[in-house]
Formats: sequence, structure tokens, C-alpha cells
Amino acid sequence: MSSMQASHDELLDLVAVYALGALGAEEARIASMHLAVCTECRAEYDALRPAADAVAYAADDRLDLVDCPRIKREIMRAIRPPQRSAIFVASTVAALAAALVFAFIAVSAERKAAETDRTIAALVGPGARQYDVSAGEIVKSGDHIYLVMAKLAPLPAGRVYQAWTLAPGAKTMAPNVTFSPNSQGFVLVTLTEAAQNVGVVAVSVEPSGGSQAPTTKPLFVRPLT
Repeated sequence: MSSMQASHDELLDLVAVYALGALGAEEARIASMHLAVCTECRAEYDALRPAADAVAYAADDRLDLVDCPRIKREIMRAIRPPQRSAIFVASTVAALAAALVFAFIAVSAERKAAETDRTIAALVGPGARQYDVSAGEIVKSGDHIYLVMAKLAPLPAGRVYQAWTLAPGAKTMAPNVTFSPNSQGFVLVTLTEAAQNVGVVAVSVEPSGGSQAPTTKPLFVRPLT
């Protein structure tokens, strides 16, 4: 699409997508040029932008909208009503929000499923090493370390479990992720420290938000040797 070939209605259709930052470079350039000279489209852009920002920032997973064709497809479907009217902007905001929620959920579910598949493959793949600990095991696979805990005790209010790592040759434990098990005491956690930088893993119970140093006796302290 070029600015010379696009009709006003086609350019107006791009406004909601532009408000989300979900256009490619060329389409964004065209939309920006049109907004600079079109009062009607500029007013619609100004009305849509706050809603678009609120929906996007409320999402759990911050997705790269330009790289998500499904999101753009849902947005474009939502913003093309049979007729434009005085309530077009209001209805577009609602449709835009609904389309974004649907698209975020769909793409997020796909990504989480793919991430789960990768994690399972890492846990049972060649080269994975298991280290037994109380309530579960530690798995070292490639560059990652996983905690697979199956029998963790329920936590009191305001408390979380926290992982700790000790680098080879170091004397002080470094804080890692905090986590809570499900009602059956199960949780699968990926530590944030690269496996090659970890010689020992520990877990303790800490205040919500975590601690900079353990405040309780660790459930276990496990060398990865």
C-alpha cells in the first residue's frame, strides 16, 4: 500500500493498528504522514491511543506486535465495521480491546506450550543430570538448571520458597528465583543463573519478595558434582 493508492477509509483502518505500534516500517510511515494532514484520523488516533496503551501494558506477556501476524489480523478484523458512525471510536476501542485480549491469550498459550515442550525435552534429554534433594530433584541440562519439586510443604502467608546458588570457588550464596508450589506441593522452576556458573544449589523459606541472604535454615544444600 502507498499513500497515493490508499483510500481515506483504508488509511483510517490503519489508525488503530498504528496506535498499537503494530505496523511495519513502511505502513507506519504512511500512517504517520496521513495523520499529520488529516484532522479526522488524528482525532481517532488520539482517542484510541490511551485504550491501546492500557490493553497492551495490562498483558502478562509483552509481545512484539509487529512480529505477531495473528494480533494484527484480529485487530484489522475488529476495526472494520459495516458502517462508520458517530460511535465508531467508542465501538472500535471496545473491539480493539477484545481483539487484543483474544490475540494475546492465543499467542501466549502457543508460546507457553512451546516453552513447556522445550523444558520437558531438556529434563529428559541426553546429557541431563539429576540430583536428588528433599521433596524432589535438581536437573542440570545444557546451560540450564531446573528445580522439579513434588512434595513441598504449604507456605504460611507472606512467605515464599527461594533458590540460592553458589558459584564454584565462591563463599557466599547468591539469591535466585522465588516460587510457590501448587496445592499438591509441585513446582517446576528454571534458575536464572547459567549452569556453568553454579556449583551448589539451595532452597530456603523467605519473606515474600525474597531475601538477599538466607534467613532460615535451608531445606537442602546440594552440590552439583
